[in-house]
Amino acid sequence: MPGPVCKSLGICPVANRKPNCMNIYFLYVKGLNKIRNKYLSLLYKLVYSKKVNFSNVQFGKGFTLEMAKTKCSLVIGRNVKFRQYSILRIRESGSVIIGDNVFFNSFLSVNCRNKVTIGENCLFGENVRLYDHNHRFRNKAIPVNMQGYSVGEIKIGNNCWIGSNVTILKNADIGDNAVIGANVVIASSVPANTIVKQTGGALQYEEY
Repeated sequence: MPGPVCKSLGICPVANRKPNCMNIYFLYVKGLNKIRNKYLSLLYKLVYSKKVNFSNVQFGKGFTLEMAKTKCSLVIGRNVKFRQYSILRIRESGSVIIGDNVFFNSFLSVNCRNKVTIGENCLFGENVRLYDHNHRFRNKAIPVNMQGYSVGEIKIGNNCWIGSNVTILKNADIGDNAVIGANVVIASSVPANTIVKQTGGALQYEEY
């Protein structure tokens, strides 16, 4: 009920409230996002059939999923959000598994030919890149683009924070509760409860 001041001024904050253009815009965008999520979920499940398993995923603008015709798979837990222009590429027999409650900021790139596993409750900054494979290059008699790939595995534990512009390469094994600072390249094991940051060209590991 409006108070005495509202009555004296002839204002009712409920009945006579004028619509706010920004509120209408945000409701419109939210509605479009829900439609896009439902459309993409249905599309990917139809196109890739039994290769994908997910529900309650938010796909941001420009999200792309590329899966080969070979035996590959994608499993995404509940309440996972991708912001704008993220891409997942899964080739050969690649398998990507993402746990519940994971947030990916814009311009994520996941490239999988073997296996990428991401635990629950993780945060990813902008422009994070994951590659579980690398180009072979040591045979100088063969063009580098014809030498194929060496493959490994990427493991990221639960409750990890991966900073902006981080690159995670094959054989990376990041323990639970790890924090990876911006611009760091990870290609080996990171113990649980560890902060990794780059200082003067060298990586520093700090337990917390």
